[in-house]
Amino acid sequence: MKIRLVFFFALLIISACRTNSGPADSITVSAAASLKDAFNEIGSLYKTKTGREVNFNFAASGVLQRQIETGAPIDVDTPADLEALEALEQ
Repeated sequence: MKIRLVFFFALLIISACRTNSGPADSITVSAAASLKDAFNEIGSLYKTKTGREVNFNFAASGVLQRQIETGAPIDVDTPADLEALEALEQ
């Protein structure tokens, strides 16, 4: 769990440093439903620190994978199933 949280924070930092027309007012995070409580807390801390909203999409890892494959607009994906993440990388 700690490794996932560190990974999540790293991805949030990367997304905040995007070089598009400027920082977005919000980011969208797809996350495994089992991580809901932890990520809601992290989202509140992130908003306090950056002023940016975090919109969460919680679902099963396979559902998140299908959403991404069909073009869901997300900034960060954090599935609980590493196989789903590896499939998306390919």
